[in-house]
Amino acid sequence: MGQDDCRFHNPVYPYKVKNICNDLKGKKVEFSNSDDIWDYILLLYSESEERTKNGSSFLPVTDVWDQLPFFVCKNFIYNEKDQTDIKKFLYCSESKTPPYKSLQDTPNLWVDKYFIIKQTVEYIKHKRRENVANG
Repeated sequence: MGQDDCRFHNPVYPYKVKNICNDLKGKKVEFSNSDDIWDYILLLYSESEERTKNGSSFLPVTDVWDQLPFFVCKNFIYNEKDQTDIKKFLYCSESKTPPYKSLQDTPNLWVDKYFIIKQTVEYIKHKRRENVANG
């Protein structure tokens, strides 16, 4: 998504948008800085996790991704470290190469990232298959 496509590409703080969180739906939320945006993203993620626990088929990470254009540019969450983690995951998965020497050497954070990336990749593949099947 480029800057011409997004009204939030270069935000001027503070700015307000209509709240899309369930508990405050319809009210305005104000972002005074990037930390406010990250807090809001985490709130949306938590709400989505609760819906998933209650039977929703959406993954929290893709649910939040789909809601970003309502309050922030998707480029806001892009960072090189995450892209490196995704490349690492894909390389290890496709080449059947472990990312670390042993399970004991594997940091818990990488295990968490692995499962988030894996779920997201599987969800995206599933949605693509559905789209092809539905024409």
